[in-house]
Amino acid sequence: MQVPREEDVRREEALKRRAEEHARWKAAFFQSRPPPPFLPKSRPPQPKPTTKAPVHHLYKRALELVSTEVLPPTPSTTESKEEPKDKKTIWLQQLKEEMERRNPYEDNKICSDPKRTVVVSNLHPKTIEEDIRLFCERFGRVVSVRLICDYKGKSRRYGFVQFGLEAEARKAVANSRKWRLHGHAVVTDMERGRLELGFLPKRIAEAQRHINAATTSSSGLGNDKRPRYEHNYNNQTCKDEKLSSTNVDSCVFSGNDVPYDVDDLINSIANLK
Repeated sequence: MQVPREEDVRREEALKRRAEEHARWKAAFFQSRPPPPFLPKSRPPQPKPTTKAPVHHLYKRALELVSTEVLPPTPSTTESKEEPKDKKTIWLQQLKEEMERRNPYEDNKICSDPKRTVVVSNLHPKTIEEDIRLFCERFGRVVSVRLICDYKGKSRRYGFVQFGLEAEARKAVANSRKWRLHGHAVVTDMERGRLELGFLPKRIAEAQRHINAATTSSSGLGNDKRPRYEHNYNNQTCKDEKLSSTNVDSCVFSGNDVPYDVDDLINSIANLK
């Protein structure tokens, strides 16, 4: 029988030793943790009485002050309420305020030359300033373009274009309604707000006309005349030219000869021949 060598014996012992160490490490690594400690069921602390606390006295004092406070009288439902304004009144009020604020000579946003500036209107709602610039470059060199929008940023469908020369502006005005932009016939006109004294845009002029008409009707002008009542008389003439006092009742006077007083009637009867 062959005797194992010393190297083989040492190798086997080392393998056994490593296997035992690995088993001990594995047992320690995969060992389950101990269960958590037992804790009793938690309960909220019982509220302590606060009848003698200073906060309780302050709360009672606040309730007393509120109960003794005199409330202002509430408006009764029988009182007349302001009638809601109709859309026309609101529209006139807004345009009246805009008319008072309007001053094209002191507006900081208006810095163009009025003789070289053209108003471009009847635009498409989705038209932007770059589209207006490309459209107006066929008439000449465009210096600046300004599209007017409301406070919500929505286009008001008109704008101002400044050309390099006055002749180019006049050429653009001469071609009004001859060219289309996004399917709309573009209307061009000179900026008359700074060229003509007292000029108002169409919508503001219409509002001013309504305001003047309302002021005239409220002042009572033209109502001091009495209504005229015309008498409807049959325009008939007497058959006989010579009438006597016996056949006066059968005669009907014409509208021009009808007497209006009793004395005139008697005189007319007396003068008959």
